[in-house]
Amino acid sequence: MRVGILYDDTLDRYGGVAQYCLTLARNLQARGVEVEFLVGTSAEDRREGIPVRQLAHNLPVRFNGNRFSTPVLVRSGSLSDLAGRHDVLHVQMPHSPAMAGRVITAAGPQTAVVGTFHVASDRGLVTASARILAALSRRSIARIDRVLAVSESAASFARDHMGLEVGALVPNMIDFEDPDPIADSCAGPDEPGPVIAFVGRLVPRKGVRGLLTAFATTVATVPSARLVVAGDGPDRGSLLAHASRLGIGASVAFVGELSEEEKKRLLGRADIACFPSLYGESFGVVLLEAAAAGPAVIVGGDNPGHRSVLRDDRWLVDVRRPTSAGQRLAEIAALDRGARLTIAREQRAGLRHYDATLVTDTVLRVYEEVLEARRRGAGSSPRRLRSQRGEGSPTPPGEAGDARASGSPGGS
Repeated sequence: MRVGILYDDTLDRYGGVAQYCLTLARNLQARGVEVEFLVGTSAEDRREGIPVRQLAHNLPVRFNGNRFSTPVLVRSGSLSDLAGRHDVLHVQMPHSPAMAGRVITAAGPQTAVVGTFHVASDRGLVTASARILAALSRRSIARIDRVLAVSESAASFARDHMGLEVGALVPNMIDFEDPDPIADSCAGPDEPGPVIAFVGRLVPRKGVRGLLTAFATTVATVPSARLVVAGDGPDRGSLLAHASRLGIGASVAFVGELSEEEKKRLLGRADIACFPSLYGESFGVVLLEAAAAGPAVIVGGDNPGHRSVLRDDRWLVDVRRPTSAGQRLAEIAALDRGARLTIAREQRAGLRHYDATLVTDTVLRVYEEVLEARRRGAGSSPRRLRSQRGEGSPTPPGEAGDARASGSPGGS
């Protein structure tokens, strides 16, 4: 099987969608699938031994609290030999009509097209933009054989704001490596007090300002607690000043942007991994990264994406209510190490179904089904899906093989 993983942005910069593409590609390749990345822009022609084909010149933009790049000038010559090159095109959605849309519509009749939808938001500008994008992408969306979503919140956004039918929930994934990092951590911590770690972009939606305010309450109760903030972004200067105003500067370390290995080491020695995002999270790959890295108790933000992953209100905080959030962090920090390790083991066990081995198996089944349908010439209809399933609701991951769905904007 030849698979083209199609992504308008770049794999050069860390982000949830880029991590999804890289993890999926590694696991597909391990199963003997021939994989190629089709991206907007790239500094390299191979990533982890997998070919990367650059198709456009991209413009950096910021939207929904994220930074990314979008194609503005497509290299037409680079699209000419793509028709028939892949058995499956797997596009990351929402996608640009300027690049990914052109690749999809140029695909040969025997090429199956699968989309994975990654976005969720309740902000007015984002939802309005999604409706416009659906109209501009009408032709390429109609060519997609099946649309998947990484979470229920992403599926709802795709349905409500882009008119898409989502056939199944197939989540983000992480490589859970052995040996178990929690078992390896039992020799004891190398820090004098509990360490709370944050990893992410220093932008408003990640909630770091609220986390600092909450941590002032935490450290008042557990004076030995330390907060390590890893990442960079436009808010770094104001966050440093905020920590100083709160009088917690001596207990907070801003360590800047870390490499993947450095990030793993930080999460591997943390007692609590806290990611208090306020909005704009369709999933929360960083929660899985924390579970895979070590013994930290994982605390997410009280938002739909993190809730869909952790599924337990005990491990969600809203830093817009910093006193309550700080008290919750203090309660966890005050536990003895054995109690925190017990919680970490329970959380890790609950997240094992996000293991890349299992998720990749599901994705492969989807590929095989849509390929078979295409070879039989049996196209699926979004209206038929609605009549069969009543509400056209997505199937859960374990039933992904039962859904036949096409993505199409309403009315097309």
